[in-house]
Amino acid sequence: MGLMSKKQQVERRLAAVVSMDVAGYSTQMAADELGTLEVLKGHRALLEKLIATHQGRLVGTAGDSLLIEFSSAIRAVEFASAAQLALAKSNKSLPAERRLLFRTGINLGDVIVDGTDILGDGVNIAARLQTLAEVGGICISQSIYEQVAGKTPLGFEFVGERAVKNIAEPVHVYRVVIDGPHGRVAAPVRSPADEVGATKEPEGTAATKRNVDPSVSPRSRLVLCLICVFFGVLGIHRLYLGRPGTALLMFFTSGGLVVWWLVDIFAAATGSLNDSEGRPVSNWI
Repeated sequence: MGLMSKKQQVERRLAAVVSMDVAGYSTQMAADELGTLEVLKGHRALLEKLIATHQGRLVGTAGDSLLIEFSSAIRAVEFASAAQLALAKSNKSLPAERRLLFRTGINLGDVIVDGTDILGDGVNIAARLQTLAEVGGICISQSIYEQVAGKTPLGFEFVGERAVKNIAEPVHVYRVVIDGPHGRVAAPVRSPADEVGATKEPEGTAATKRNVDPSVSPRSRLVLCLICVFFGVLGIHRLYLGRPGTALLMFFTSGGLVVWWLVDIFAAATGSLNDSEGRPVSNWI
């Protein structure tokens, strides 16, 4: 009886949940800990202002990630797109090697309220969508898409069904189109769900491949590891990454007294080494 009473007292609500995380954060922390923290603090201050403007609530931060709750799906998507554009503008004033680029996932779902925290599948799906997003991009669930399609000038591109960790059913994933000319919002993109009886684009097409989980292939890791092992102390691999400044530092410091060299080897082996634009090494090997 006591257990039933406790279950009945659990507070639940429907929420639009935004999950944000920095791509390649560990690698940048290893290269320049204090500089990376300084940039992260600046980006967080910018995001907190935008959260307030769009009437959201910052639930929590952990390292380089943020969890934000909105009562409106439209406000959540408008915040996320405004945030990515503002971050891109802020990053332009920084050297390439100091830029921090976020991935964003948004889901509309039932959440469990625990004090100031929120828990449950509604939160977990948002976090999984974040890992599927492109660097500097936004992925949303079907539940968000149904609420915002046609109610915002933003475009949406259907990515496909994705099986995500610890979620029983596949998630229908959409990409928010914010990468229009000159940083302006692109025209809306129709998805298969917009047309009754529309033929679903087969898995493996160019549009689907462009938006799959950006994990690095084993072959790419092997090639970059070999470059790091044989030329890492000289910083040669960082020239290919578009980071000549750090390449010179590695050259004149013997790979940061070997430590920096070993960090890059580990990052290449785990697929977390990105180029100057934040793209995984699989994009250029």
